[in-house]
Amino acid sequence: MVSALATIAYARLAVSLSRSRQVVVTLALVIASLIVFWVLLNQPDGRIAGAFYVWINVFSLLLVSQFYLISSDLFDPRQAKRVVGFIGTGGLSGGVVGSTAAGVLSSPLGAINLLLIAAVLLIACTILALRVLKIGTARETRLASSQRNPRRTERGFASGFRSIKRLPHLRRIAILLFVTVLVSTFVDWMFSFLVESAIPDREAQAEFFGRTFAVFNGLGLIFQLAATGAVLRLCGLAGALVILPMGMGLGAAGLVFLPGLVTATAGKGFDMTLRNSINQSARELLYLPVPTALKQRAKPFIDVVLARSADGVAGVLILLGTGAAGTGVRPLAFITLALVGVWLATVVRVRGSYRSALERLLAVRDIDLVEAADESLDTEAVRELRASLRSSASAADVHYTLDLLRDSPAGKLRGDLLRLLDHPDPTVQARAIARLLPVANFSDVGPIRPLLDDSDPTVRAQATILASRFEPERQLARMETWLESSEPNALETALACFLAHGGREHEQAATDALNRLISDTAPGMAPQRAACARALARLPSDHGLQERLGALLADDDPAVVRAAISSAGAARRVELLEPLVPHLEPADTRRLATRAIAAMGDAAVPHLSAFLRDPTLPRRWLPSVFVEIATPAAFFALADGLPFLTQTDVRLSTLKALNKLRRRHPSWDLPTTVIRRQLNAELFEAYDTERQMLTLSRFEDGLDAQDAESASTYAWALSLRGERSVERAFRLEALLHSPRTIYFAYAGLAGGRSEHAAHAIELLETALDREDARVVVPLIDADYSRPQRVDAGRQWFQLEDAPLESDLTIVLERGQPWLKAYAAPLARRVDATIDTREHEERVARSTVEKAAALRHAKLMRHLDADDLLQLAAVAEERSFDRDEHLFYEGEAGEYLYVVLDGEIRGERGDLAVFQAGAGDVIGEFSILDQRPRSVSMVATKPTQTLAIHRDDMIQVMADNYTLVEGLFRHLTQIIREMNELVYPSQESKPRDDDV
Repeated sequence: MVSALATIAYARLAVSLSRSRQVVVTLALVIASLIVFWVLLNQPDGRIAGAFYVWINVFSLLLVSQFYLISSDLFDPRQAKRVVGFIGTGGLSGGVVGSTAAGVLSSPLGAINLLLIAAVLLIACTILALRVLKIGTARETRLASSQRNPRRTERGFASGFRSIKRLPHLRRIAILLFVTVLVSTFVDWMFSFLVESAIPDREAQAEFFGRTFAVFNGLGLIFQLAATGAVLRLCGLAGALVILPMGMGLGAAGLVFLPGLVTATAGKGFDMTLRNSINQSARELLYLPVPTALKQRAKPFIDVVLARSADGVAGVLILLGTGAAGTGVRPLAFITLALVGVWLATVVRVRGSYRSALERLLAVRDIDLVEAADESLDTEAVRELRASLRSSASAADVHYTLDLLRDSPAGKLRGDLLRLLDHPDPTVQARAIARLLPVANFSDVGPIRPLLDDSDPTVRAQATILASRFEPERQLARMETWLESSEPNALETALACFLAHGGREHEQAATDALNRLISDTAPGMAPQRAACARALARLPSDHGLQERLGALLADDDPAVVRAAISSAGAARRVELLEPLVPHLEPADTRRLATRAIAAMGDAAVPHLSAFLRDPTLPRRWLPSVFVEIATPAAFFALADGLPFLTQTDVRLSTLKALNKLRRRHPSWDLPTTVIRRQLNAELFEAYDTERQMLTLSRFEDGLDAQDAESASTYAWALSLRGERSVERAFRLEALLHSPRTIYFAYAGLAGGRSEHAAHAIELLETALDREDARVVVPLIDADYSRPQRVDAGRQWFQLEDAPLESDLTIVLERGQPWLKAYAAPLARRVDATIDTREHEERVARSTVEKAAALRHAKLMRHLDADDLLQLAAVAEERSFDRDEHLFYEGEAGEYLYVVLDGEIRGERGDLAVFQAGAGDVIGEFSILDQRPRSVSMVATKPTQTLAIHRDDMIQVMADNYTLVEGLFRHLTQIIREMNELVYPSQESKPRDDDV
């Protein structure tokens, strides 16, 4: 009862005060109460002594609880694991020193006067606590801002209970502590009972208790100081939490089969040695990912109310288990064993909730767009969309609705599509007929017949194709002259109908016309060739003429190629795969080609797998086709091809595709052996990169400026290779473990915030196998220096030290092309015997230098090395003399300029609007909106630039979100600076006393 009331009061106090004020107010109340009890205990009243006993038990728990609240706010999980053992040692040492000092000083000073000494010590604690909080203010403020709970008005007993009820992780912590207290109380009672039975003499009992407890307290101190931190690091949180229940379970099992003082003492030893050392430290770490507001309300409730409630429940169970007179310890030993089982099960559950709590701290938007779109169209949504398909709706609304319903079976939409035949917009009519074609029947010819002579050629063609299926002779007669028509829709209709429904004569005429038109490659005949491609899509997949799609896929006209790609998807002929694959590379045909290839299904998988392993083919976008096919065979073939993918961008896109398929279909089998082997290869490369960077850093000392620049550029390239290896390792881990957990962990590491990185590492250690965690963590933990990482790499892999010359030689012989480009300049300066001519032929030195220069541009500093090389390859070096114009106001903007050296002034009329220097990018607005230049640009001194054409820039942007993101950031900064000029902030306005 007193514990509950004290917790209510403490919770009301805690939520209304800052952490520092909580410390001051709480300790001030304790100090004041000590002085009050010092006065009252001088009066001979037993009730005051009883009240003092109760007060000590309640407020000692509250003070400990508050201490760990402060610790959890000041340390992240990585720091806490390192220091919690040492900090806990202070508590155990304080207990030993305090009890000893009390025994020594109680006689000369008087026992009651020790309360004044305790008050003085608590004043010192207040000063120390405020100092600690001041040191950790920055971290506490960040956590408070990110974890603040909006329901700050909840207080008292009910709020603590609701907090535990709301968060599963807190519920499991509460159960864990409750069971721990129950088992500890049972073990303590059984130990005391057996001591009294074996040692009847009171003085002998006291001597036995004194010696035994002294040994156990000493062992607990040793464990806390020497073992707690190591156990937490090596075994993890769950491993540390199971040590105590396993030990106490062994003690309880011994009391079941061999009850006696020795086994009881062993069980009590486990309790005293481990409970307040390893177990206490591990249990407190469980609170680290809990939001501060919830923790403030729930922790005192758990530590005080539930702990005292467990004591009461244990007492009742002891009475029930032993009887008033006592029947031995065996019944309680059985109960204890059962509770140990519950305890271990709770540890397993709390490990999962701890991981979930860490995931919530790191939660980012994690959306699978395909799944999100599929799940959004439930039955009710489809019903509402169908209701909007009416002839009175706007054409834009109808097209939008049909886009949303593109995957709905046409048969279910048949009535809706027939209604759209009366729509006034011809594009809606034509689309409705095309959608109706696969499911039409003879009764639909009536509504279609009025459209056979429609003024719109597309509507007329679509209507004729549908009617030809049910009355071919009548419609074929109408189309006798259409084979010679210059109208593409009429030509497409005639070809499709003659080939599908005509007799031998009609079919031959259509075949001759088709061959003639496909062979006529004149630019003016491109619409007719596109009509031929569309007509072939309407033939059965086994029709021989569909082989002609191969020629159309190689056409020079983009519209013809797009029509041929769509038709190839409808044909689903595997022999068209080879001419289709090159169309995965250009952005304007990629989506069409992906769908066309995926339409072939598993029949295409063996061929795609062979293409993926062929380094002579463009393979970067092939993995997306496997995702589109989305079958177990495609998934397995994609994973099985990983060992053959040495090109880094293809390998990364393949892993991304595998991750996406794994998330959508977690039950599919996985070639675990292949994935494990590839994971080890990526980790080896990451560690070996660390070794090479360590070698390079030792070489950089004493270099001249030119050599230092080459070494710095190569170091950046190596760091990028290491980062990519780690990313690929994470994606491989996501195939072996929970993709969501690994994704959140990687997002936390990539976010750049130290506390998120610490939580991410902790999340990984709970999610990965112990061996995996030990190998991965040194690569991502900022607390590891590079030499320590290299030492860890030597422990796990056979890393061999080598001089820089050897490392560069290996890179130039077997490295990725982009890395060779960065290694070649340094190799020439390090060792003249290294022949770099071959590598200079593949990637010219000027391209490397241009890429290095682009890396310093504000817009492109976040791009990867091979993306920079791609831009550098199309960038033109342009020099401008003083007063020479780069471009004039009103000109068409075709180039973006990156300033390498010099200075450029922007002018509008006679007004100078801005200055640009090295690293600035100019001309980006015209690249985006394709409007005339808004200003003139003139060099104010000799200036060097790199010019990139709009078409090249757009192509790279289509394939690289990082560049798009950087461009948005760049444009946003420009807008902010302009806003600040027009609407200066209050801080920037001059004050009266400044004027």
